[in-house]
Amino acid sequence: MTGELPYKEAMADYAIIRRIFENPRPQVDGESRLSDCLQLWELMIRCWVVEPEQRPTGSMCRTAVVLLPRCTPNPGEAEPLSPSPELLENLGTLESWKGNFDDSIAHLEKALSLYQERDDSNGIARVHSKQADVFYRHSRWVPSIDHATAALAKFRSLDDDLGAADALHTLGCAIYMQSTADEAIPALQEALEIFRIHSHDIGIVNCLERLGEICRWNLRLPEATTYLEDAIAIASQSGDKAGETRATKSLAYVFWQLEDNARATATFTATAEAARRLGLGSVLCDSLYCLATINYEEENYEESGSLYQ
Repeated sequence: MTGELPYKEAMADYAIIRRIFENPRPQVDGESRLSDCLQLWELMIRCWVVEPEQRPTGSMCRTAVVLLPRCTPNPGEAEPLSPSPELLENLGTLESWKGNFDDSIAHLEKALSLYQERDDSNGIARVHSKQADVFYRHSRWVPSIDHATAALAKFRSLDDDLGAADALHTLGCAIYMQSTADEAIPALQEALEIFRIHSHDIGIVNCLERLGEICRWNLRLPEATTYLEDAIAIASQSGDKAGETRATKSLAYVFWQLEDNARATATFTATAEAARRLGLGSVLCDSLYCLATINYEEENYEESGSLYQ
């Protein structure tokens, strides 16, 4: 991107190795082509983070680099261009990953408007689906339902089964938070069936985990156990470690609700260890909190205090 060799000022291998371990990073300067590619530059910096669990996943990197524009050799001479809807859509995704709700929604709304001007049904469907996800993650259930419904209609008109299944999954999750299990479960079951037809393991696991959680919240514990055990088995077979860990945490809650504290403790412990390895902070915190509470209930106050801390 800079036209320079990495660590060009260091001539010997040992000097380069030392520089890497000292953890210096190049800086963007106003004369560099990097100044036109700040989003890609930021992605590269995140890939260099020392702690592996803090680095972006392969899918995040792929999404970032596929749609971002190429840097121009001479930005000072280049004609200014309006952002494309593809770029805005991708920036919305990046800001969502970083937890910047307002920026994410702003980019996605601009992308949606441009796709609508083009009458690009695929783009419209994708953006509605992403907006639904962003609103759901920030507990905005009504707009999440609205965008998921719009995405579902578009995907169905395009005969895009997997897009429709993604929209149904988000729709079911948001409906449950806004309404009742009876209204949410049909959407999730329809999404599950589509994912099964297409052998989409991650989608299958996500639907099974949500169905298991909804059943657990409504004290339908035998159903919850079946859904969650299926999710764990499929995630394990397909190598979906994050999905397996989330489903295992939910199963630990079921054991706790059944007052089987021994199995709950063993399962929460396994979940905490897996979450720590994978960098799943919220799953790790939930598991540690539950372990602390179980120990407190069993009057193991010293262990409980350590886990709460």
